[in-house]
Amino acid sequence: MVNSGQVNGDKENLSSAQTSFNSTVDGLSGSWQGPSYDSLTSQAKSFSEDLFPTINSQMEAFANACDLYEDYEKLKKELASAEDSLSTARSNAKAAEEATGKYDGSIVSSWVRKIRELNAEKERLKSDINAALVKAAGNEITATALAETDFSGGAMSLYNSKVSADSSTIASSSVTENSTGTGAVQQRAIDWATSIANNDNYGYTNDKSSNSLGYDCSGLVLQAYENAGVGVKEAGASSTKNMKSALLKTGFEFVSGTPNVNNLQPGDILWKNGHTEMYVGNGQMVGAHENKDGRQGDSSGNEINVSPYKDKSWEGYFRYIG
Repeated sequence: MVNSGQVNGDKENLSSAQTSFNSTVDGLSGSWQGPSYDSLTSQAKSFSEDLFPTINSQMEAFANACDLYEDYEKLKKELASAEDSLSTARSNAKAAEEATGKYDGSIVSSWVRKIRELNAEKERLKSDINAALVKAAGNEITATALAETDFSGGAMSLYNSKVSADSSTIASSSVTENSTGTGAVQQRAIDWATSIANNDNYGYTNDKSSNSLGYDCSGLVLQAYENAGVGVKEAGASSTKNMKSALLKTGFEFVSGTPNVNNLQPGDILWKNGHTEMYVGNGQMVGAHENKDGRQGDSSGNEINVSPYKDKSWEGYFRYIG
């Protein structure tokens, strides 16, 4: 793939081509040719003054996109290495827990934070690359105009072929990939939990048996993430009392303290000892509360429902990082 050094070299060739063209036009000017001819040469120079700076600006933007893409590829490797380290840290913590009966998630949490930072940087680079590509292609010069312009020269042709090939390479790469990672997991959990809330066949129940048509607060939230592909129950989560250690083992981080709703993200699990709900976005949360009538199902529509966010003295929240 072309790099910024090659593009900058083409810029120098383009500058030389412009100088040569203007010199040639100046040599052809002269009153002896008559006003009409002078008008044509003036138009040619005006076209040159518009054309070359436009292409130069596009080439600068494309050179910037190339540099950013190299940074992006390096960051992807760093992220992959960090994910391997996180996997190793989780395995070591699990082995230590089996040996000592105590789970120490400090190293796991540090790698989770590192991965979150790298993912944030990855998103920033993706945005910057796409913006540079848009700028590189923003000022269109028609193929007809280029084809009819003899002075376009090798540099112009070379640049346009590289932009066509390499813009496609960058744009079709993982820079524009559709995420199937943490965002998709959280959305699947939200979709499942809200579908249960909207189905009045399901009500609040403490019955944990598989044939029970309902959920308590932790059962709803934990099953939502189970259905989204996160093995929280396998890790030992079954209630608000034991879910914290299990969630930390399965890709969640814990943020302590009463959350500000403006800082919450869809899929965050609101938690305190004794109750839990899931934030679903737009200032709303989904949760299971209490059995209103002592019967199966949700005759009131409020046993399991989506409701405005409330501060229920939450002790913190869990966020899925992956």
